[in-house]
Amino acid sequence: GGRLATAEPNRLVAVLPDRWKFASEGAGDGELRGFTAADFDDAKWKTVATHSATLSGQGVDSNAVLWYRTTITVEKPGKLALVFTEVDAAAPAVW
Repeated sequence: GGRLATAEPNRLVAVLPDRWKFASEGAGDGELRGFTAADFDDAKWKTVATHSATLSGQGVDSNAVLWYRTTITVEKPGKLALVFTEVDAAAPAVW
């Protein structure tokens, strides 16, 4: 997925940070609880590594709905694609 997404004429401009805010929930109602809102308060969420360590290695049970949040700054607005090669379901982005 990543190789195709960054092949010409596309180009890789940044790698997302390793540490993200994280929550898991069994009910599957994160959208109803506002998890996708830009102003959602995730201060009580755990911070986990996303590519330098496995979730199980961080003591996280991955048999649930997993939510991740981070913030990035885009220097030059324009056409942009985020590639998540191991997402099993929706990956909503708030712009």
